[in-house]
Amino acid sequence: MKLNKLVMVALVALGAVACEKSDKGIDDQSPKSVTINLANVQAGSRSEGKPLTTNDQVVLTRFQVFFTDGTTLYLGKKANGDEADHYFATAQGNINPETFHFLPANVNKVIVVGNIDEIDVTSGETKVEVLEKELAIETQQEEQIEALSLYGEKGLTKQDTDGEGHALYTAEVEVAPRIARIEIANFTCNFAEAEADRQYKAFTIDHVALNNYYMKATLSTTDVEALANTEINSGSVEPFFEGLGNGWNNDKFTTPLGLTWDANTKAVGAAGEVLAYNFFPEVKPQIVVRMTGTKNEVNAQPAPTFLATLNLKDANNTPIAEFVAGTIYKINFVFNENDPDQTEKCIDVTVTPVNWSVVAVTPEF
Repeated sequence: MKLNKLVMVALVALGAVACEKSDKGIDDQSPKSVTINLANVQAGSRSEGKPLTTNDQVVLTRFQVFFTDGTTLYLGKKANGDEADHYFATAQGNINPETFHFLPANVNKVIVVGNIDEIDVTSGETKVEVLEKELAIETQQEEQIEALSLYGEKGLTKQDTDGEGHALYTAEVEVAPRIARIEIANFTCNFAEAEADRQYKAFTIDHVALNNYYMKATLSTTDVEALANTEINSGSVEPFFEGLGNGWNNDKFTTPLGLTWDANTKAVGAAGEVLAYNFFPEVKPQIVVRMTGTKNEVNAQPAPTFLATLNLKDANNTPIAEFVAGTIYKINFVFNENDPDQTEKCIDVTVTPVNWSVVAVTPEF
């Protein structure tokens, strides 16, 4: 079972500052200089043979910087005209890249990608399509937490001039995973207060799964493909669960979670642990729960039933229409005892969205 620690997190922000000038003063056609700062990256460390202390967060192990006019990629230089590095390994301590100089005047955007192999670029020739790398959802799960692909881009915004009268450009780039994340901490059933009004005396949850998600996406765009979706109903739910296997998209409890009137909330694991499912956010995911219900009747026996989410709602009770990459949707899964008796068995669940953090890790030996 995949149980992952809860995290409270914030996106990484990169500050980019650019200036341009000519011998006669400010000139919009002059080459640009751009400084990239990984301002809010948290530094982590680990020793050989010891577990990574930040293994519940996305780890930034390496990143590459690109500049573009929207169609072509460009590389900057050092102040002396030598070639500048654009690929950085945080394990080497290079959390903050140097300033890039002599960029074409038509450069208007900064792109940063993280945790991928270095991409060969010929300045002024390589097209932005080189960043259209395919991501498979199974490679973007908790087991590959140090390898989650990161992406961010932002246009340059002209600001005030500096002390020497040079025009300044700034860009705040949020670098985040290309996936969003669902975390389920516990399950709660609202039973009727009066014993005579209760339809059920107990529920037992044994299997939870994610449904309706894309299997592939593109690193540099929001393009997705290969939708995995099963229409969940009384006839399809059992074959759906039986066909899952031991995949990233489902969790089967070794000890099922029992919910009763006097113990109507159960955590999915030890304190701070959750069920976690990463997904590409271009579609509304569905959570499907398999369980048994015992009617509040003499000699009643547990009978198979299920629940499937219709919507995930925010704190204002509004269905979330668009999911956002780099966001964790934290769920306390609450349902009413009569929900399993509904024809469609679909319920609304309230979630709390929080931002993800990226942690730069430096090995210690």
